[in-house]
Amino acid sequence: MENFAGTLSKLWAKPETRDERIKEYVPEVLEESLQAQKAVIAESTQRDTIVDRGSRVLQLLENKTSVPSVAPHFEAVIQEYGGKALISQRALSYLFYPSSSNAAGNTASTHELVLSFGDNFKALIDEIETNGCGIRERSQSTSQPEQSATTPDGVQMVKKSATDSTDITLFVKIAASMALANIQCGELSNAIKCCDIGLRHAQEDARRGALLGIKAGVLYRLLRYEDCAETARLAIAASQNPQGYLHGSAALGKLNRRDEELAMLESGLAAHPQHADLSKRIEGVRQLNKVALPAAAATPTPPALPEPTAAAQ
Repeated sequence: MENFAGTLSKLWAKPETRDERIKEYVPEVLEESLQAQKAVIAESTQRDTIVDRGSRVLQLLENKTSVPSVAPHFEAVIQEYGGKALISQRALSYLFYPSSSNAAGNTASTHELVLSFGDNFKALIDEIETNGCGIRERSQSTSQPEQSATTPDGVQMVKKSATDSTDITLFVKIAASMALANIQCGELSNAIKCCDIGLRHAQEDARRGALLGIKAGVLYRLLRYEDCAETARLAIAASQNPQGYLHGSAALGKLNRRDEELAMLESGLAAHPQHADLSKRIEGVRQLNKVALPAAAATPTPPALPEPTAAAQ
């Protein structure tokens, strides 16, 4: 009987182990579980904030509410993507109400991304309400993707040719719209910030290339020719973006690097043989190089306003 009682006691007792690895493993599992729970809660909070504030923006825009009343709700949405103070109320007015902001009431010269901002923003809110948000902090990812080159302003981009989730694609369009609205209003520093916030989230090569093409054009306007040329090269490396070739070659011309300027244009024309602006520019540069004009006169003016390619639209 005594042996039987001892056997029962052993069956119900906590098993003994001398494997010290168990003591190390259990806290790691608990920590991973806690981090996973925090991530779920954070994503749920982001979703609720974006949907709540975004719906408010749409309602106010539908009622033609003044920009100062709409701006705080719009900024709250953008802050969930890590952006802050990216656009002035003057530029927001142009973005929210492009027809009324145009003195002549003519939208023919207004970029398509600006005109479609309302539809894209509504689609973003609907997508997140239905399927959640695809925002991810790169630093908190358990599987860090390989990083690509850093832009002149220190923005890290993911070196990965992937298809962005629907909500990220829509957000990139909105970021490009904001950049164009800033450009229209002369807010060039803010335009760069808008490109950078889009680059922080976009993974798809074509969209990254388009944003970098816009940014290169803004840097050219700011007379930051070295930065313009470097950003243009990143745009070309990402997706052979035509604006990268145009703005990069113009910057190289300003830097009196004629051989590089012509080589970039020739590469651009080889990649886009039907692109009218590239054809026109390369002929102009070739003619100027033949007559050996002074450096100041030998650089054709780049397109007046940086336009994203179809990939950004």
